[in-house]
Amino acid sequence: MSTLDGNNHQAILDASAWRGDILREQPASWVYKLSATERGELLNALAAVKRTGLAITEVEELNFVLPRLGAIFARLQEEIESGRGFVLLKSLPIEGLDIADASLLYWGVMRHFGTPITQNTKGEYIGHVRDLGLRWGEIRDGERVRGYLTSELLHFHSDNTDLVGLLCMHPARIGGLSSIVSAVTLYNEILREHREHLDQLMEGFHYSLRGEQAPGALPYTEHRVPVFSLCEGKLSCGYVRKGIEQGAEDRGIPLSERERAALVVIEMLAKRDDLRLDMTLEIGDLQLLNNYTNFHSRSEFIDFDE
Repeated sequence: MSTLDGNNHQAILDASAWRGDILREQPASWVYKLSATERGELLNALAAVKRTGLAITEVEELNFVLPRLGAIFARLQEEIESGRGFVLLKSLPIEGLDIADASLLYWGVMRHFGTPITQNTKGEYIGHVRDLGLRWGEIRDGERVRGYLTSELLHFHSDNTDLVGLLCMHPARIGGLSSIVSAVTLYNEILREHREHLDQLMEGFHYSLRGEQAPGALPYTEHRVPVFSLCEGKLSCGYVRKGIEQGAEDRGIPLSERERAALVVIEMLAKRDDLRLDMTLEIGDLQLLNNYTNFHSRSEFIDFDE
């Protein structure tokens, strides 16, 4: 459902326009905790797919057979794509598994939610979040280091894929809080309270390509990438502030006052207590997000020494 204001901009009023203060009181609506039977089903599927000898990237949904959970995951996938836009799966049975087996179980689960795409030009599908002593944006192997490879605060952003999964194998010693916010709700709030910034956000920004551009190509997007796009009443959102700021640096053209002000509004609204939803992820928790309707953040963290 949507409503039109005087300038034909639409306020989106469907389930994707959620608020953190409401969902904090309704955890049963967005948390699914696996039962002992369902955990056993996942371990059986893991054992079966290991016996096939398939490499992890060769495993498809049909290889990771889940007689009960398959139907449940299909319903959750529909909720992620067309409903609220996220779900938290709890208690995946990864305790006692090594990195290889935990990754294979994670991969098998995710194949029930979609088709994997690589995270970078190196062809990596799964990124392991740990403190490697790297800093965002520094050049390593000809590419700029991405945020998930650092222990730094990650401001609210979206990823370049339909859906993103984050599995907690072990919490940090300090920090690492995961926060999400409905980008649809941010759009509605801007439409209602900060309309002067909406045109800039729909016009968008030039992004850095992080050193991953084709040979001879510009190191930034030639066209502007909008934060908010509307097509036939459907809102699509995308935003990475550091990518925008790095894009301005790559172009040698500083962001205008109008552009900077629009970014400040996004950050201010995303951090609001009544809008964002915080999650302290525990071992076996899997957060699944629709990147077109949600932005996510992570606080800085300190790992255990081991």
